[in-house]
Amino acid sequence: MMAPVRPEMPHLGADLSLRSTSPNEVKVVFVNISNSLTHGLDSSGRINIWLDGKAVGGPDIAEYLQVQIPKGNHQLILEHLDMAKWRSAHDIFLQTDPTIIAIRATTTSNEIEFRREMPSPGALGPYRPHVFGP
Repeated sequence: MMAPVRPEMPHLGADLSLRSTSPNEVKVVFVNISNSLTHGLDSSGRINIWLDGKAVGGPDIAEYLQVQIPKGNHQLILEHLDMAKWRSAHDIFLQTDPTIIAIRATTTSNEIEFRREMPSPGALGPYRPHVFGP
C-alpha cells in the first residue's frame, strides 16, 4: 500500500457546503471513486495528488479532500501504486466554484472526471474526509 503524501497546502476540512472565500479562487473537491473490487482488495486504490508541484494529499477509495486555489490553469499530477507506480499528468482549467473532480485508479493509469455534484456513494458507503495521519 502506498502511503499518502504529506499535504503542502491547507485543506478546507470536511464541510462540503463551504464555498471559496475569495472571488479569485475556487474550492476544489477531489473525491476518489476508484473501484473497490479491483483496487480495494489489494489496497492499490489510494491516489496521491499534486497540484502545480505541491502535494495535496492521498485519499483512499471513498475519501475526499478539498482545497481553495486561484482560478485558472493548473497542472494536476495523480499517482497510485498497482503492479507499478502509475503517474498521470492533467492540464486543468478551474473557474467554477465549487469544482468537484472525481479521480479513479485504473489498471494502467489514472482518470479524472469533472462533476457538478458529489458522485453517488459506492459499495463502501458515504464518502468520508481524507485525514492525513501516521
